[in-house]
Amino acid sequence: LTLGMPPHSDYGFLTLLLQDEVEGLQIQFQGKWFTVHPINNAFIVNVGDHLEIFSNGKYKSVLHRVLVNSSKPRRSVASLHSVCFNSTVRPSPKLIDEANPKRYVDTDFETFLAYVSTTETKRKSFLESRKFTSILHR
Repeated sequence: LTLGMPPHSDYGFLTLLLQDEVEGLQIQFQGKWFTVHPINNAFIVNVGDHLEIFSNGKYKSVLHRVLVNSSKPRRSVASLHSVCFNSTVRPSPKLIDEANPKRYVDTDFETFLAYVSTTETKRKSFLESRKFTSILHR
């Protein structure tokens, strides 16, 4: 069984990914897709949406996808790290000042689940929906 993953960002704080030697993971940078070449015995660390919100945009959640390799099987193990489901994630007050205003609306897992069950997900990502500029232009 071979599965790929469509473009997405990870919802939580961090994802640690261990992959074998078969390529398949790609990240998007400036609108273009780039293959992440596997490094033996190394973890890939993906910043998730929660960390982007908590850092008030200082760290960016990475849009990525996984392509299917038709000639070789690919194996990877992901370990997702986040807060409890009933916790609120908000920008750290230490990272907000006049020069760096609050850029994200407070959120939680219930809000995420409600969002992904709507058709709005086809227009923009959950993270985009949490940005103040997104809220102001509704």
